[in-house]
Amino acid sequence: MDKYEPYMASYEGETMDKILPNLQNSEKEHILVTYDECIFYSNDGKREVWAKTGELLLRKKGNGRSIMVNEFLTEACRRLKLNAQTIENYPNIPQEARVYLIPGKNQEGYWTMNYLLEQFKPCCIFPDALVASKMNHFPGGKQLVMQSTTWGDNNQQDMCFLNDYFDEKLRGKPKGMKQILLERGKWKEGLRANCQLCKNGDKDPNRVDCCARQIISLEPDFVAQKGALHEIISTAGHKYVFYPKFHCKLNYIEMYWGATKNLHVKTAIILG
Repeated sequence: MDKYEPYMASYEGETMDKILPNLQNSEKEHILVTYDECIFYSNDGKREVWAKTGELLLRKKGNGRSIMVNEFLTEACRRLKLNAQTIENYPNIPQEARVYLIPGKNQEGYWTMNYLLEQFKPCCIFPDALVASKMNHFPGGKQLVMQSTTWGDNNQQDMCFLNDYFDEKLRGKPKGMKQILLERGKWKEGLRANCQLCKNGDKDPNRVDCCARQIISLEPDFVAQKGALHEIISTAGHKYVFYPKFHCKLNYIEMYWGATKNLHVKTAIILG
């Protein structure tokens, strides 16, 4: 984040006056947009109550039904949503970035990467990415149909057999790791799909030729493959920063959730 801060506005004083960054002609202001999700339950509310001696208030068991709220916040305009003029100019774009999910096996399921991708950019998923772990050792079978790629000295390579391939049964089918490595001149006789070390989770990058999956996963075009979320964001011209795992709750959206939860609890008490 430090490298982006010189391009970001700051806010000072009791009225949070905006201080614009000192930008050069070719530089653009960077606006921080943070993302998080929170679950609200129908039985949210204070668990402690005043009662007369000998009386026991019967409370509802469990948390009750839940709803997950997935939200984007920014200092520039608070919740990320379109203003009236933008809504008029772009009527086909969702008016706000917030989405809801009713979680549960018999409800809308659970929040997965596919839901997140749909929230970032509707109908834009990259299932054809170059991922070695999704490939079979041999042609055909149940494996992803991956995008064509470039390797070495600008050599083009299709990840599936062409429609005029001599073996009709393999036409249009994924090639698999062995065929890909054969075409690149990197196949060694007797090479296994996975060695025992890789199966045990030992991902030593210095071990470069122990098995077919390790070899192909270290190929430059596979290493350079972006994740679907990264690709969606960068294709749109934005930059992204992941919070570290197990980070402390310093993301300012946590204060937003706290205030929202507080309002929800008070409302639950009034309505209850």
